[in-house]
Amino acid sequence: MKQLMSLHTIDDLTSCILDFQANFVRIAYRKKATVVDPDEAPEHESALESIWIDSKLEEEVDSDGQVLKWRKLGFESEDIIHEFEDVGLLGLECLVREDLCKEKFQIKMVSRQQRLVHTEPDFSRVRSSAADRNISLMLI
Repeated sequence: MKQLMSLHTIDDLTSCILDFQANFVRIAYRKKATVVDPDEAPEHESALESIWIDSKLEEEVDSDGQVLKWRKLGFESEDIIHEFEDVGLLGLECLVREDLCKEKFQIKMVSRQQRLVHTEPDFSRVRSSAADRNISLMLI
């Protein structure tokens, strides 16, 4: 009788864990599919502004007269909607989480800026791999 009870409990727990994992993945996918649009969503704008302010970098103008802001952080362009197209709100939340460790974030940005002085930034590989890595870590 004791053995039947323990098997029943394990089955209940397994079902709950599987439900939790399914819901977690569903939420992560929904966030990944949510478009980051600072013009339409004030919370997106404030998150991006927070990241920019904490980077302690200043906007510049390149030789073509275009503003250099997000490219200084490693993005390919200044079009934020396009930059977060592959990772959506999930990618923005990952950057915000990274930004919470401000000292570490600032050190990374300064070292990245020094490394990228003579090269073109390539954030496209980092964007997708960072979101994939964070999703993988969440599923473990």
